[in-house]
Amino acid sequence: LKQLFLKRCCLTQDVIKTIPEFESLEILNLSFNDKITSLEFLERMPRLKDLDLSYCDSKQGTVETIPELKELQILNLYGRINDNVIPLTSLKFLKRMPKLIYLNLGLRDLDECATETIPEIKELLSLFLTENMNITSLKFLERMPKLKMLSLKSCNITTEILKTLPVMPHVEVICLDYNKTLTFIDYLNEKMPKLRILLISHCDIIEEHVKNMPVFHSVEELYLQNNKHAISVDCLNEKFPNLKKINIDNNTYISCNKFPLLECINEKKFVRLNDEYYGMI
Repeated sequence: LKQLFLKRCCLTQDVIKTIPEFESLEILNLSFNDKITSLEFLERMPRLKDLDLSYCDSKQGTVETIPELKELQILNLYGRINDNVIPLTSLKFLKRMPKLIYLNLGLRDLDECATETIPEIKELLSLFLTENMNITSLKFLERMPKLKMLSLKSCNITTEILKTLPVMPHVEVICLDYNKTLTFIDYLNEKMPKLRILLISHCDIIEEHVKNMPVFHSVEELYLQNNKHAISVDCLNEKFPNLKKINIDNNTYISCNKFPLLECINEKKFVRLNDEYYGMI
């Protein structure tokens, strides 16, 4: 057996104790089993590579019982349980997973005390921190030297918090969607020199914010959905000179004197509305 899916099975800890040893198991989905109180049984699955514990632990401290999983590469710990958030106060257990490349810590009420406990995760490529609204510093990201994708969606990220980002030479994608607290994106081009995709949808970006941005020479794809303040095409051309794709919707307004032709765009569709344009892709 290499894959086992036990999603929404109402597993209790007594049932969990009866799980036999699975030496060849690689994928285990236990999501939506909120009666599990200990994860020590995972030591019976030494070759596990993909573990989904989203919507799972019902009390604080459950996740910290994960044993050493030397082959684990994917870990999903998204934390909502019946509209309640089960906070993680310590992330030291992550050092037991040396091959981790994907980590989802969405909705875990992480704060600076919790992020300070994150160990070095040398192989991590993708990190999702969605809806952790108490993060005040991003300095801990320097412990993930190979990171390529970072999601800070709905994290109440401010300009001051963004300034704490370390240099991340391999990051190609950053998601800052739904951060209406963000007004100025400074130094991002210097700290992420390989950034290709920038997501700033639902951020209430205004043209003044864009004018104050640095020039993003490496960005090829931009997400601007639901930004209702008009931004000029000239401004976008100036700040994103190598843009190849722009993602907008009916609530995104781009102003111009003539039909917009962003110089490098090869995927776009615009619809005229008076002297402004809104588009769909």
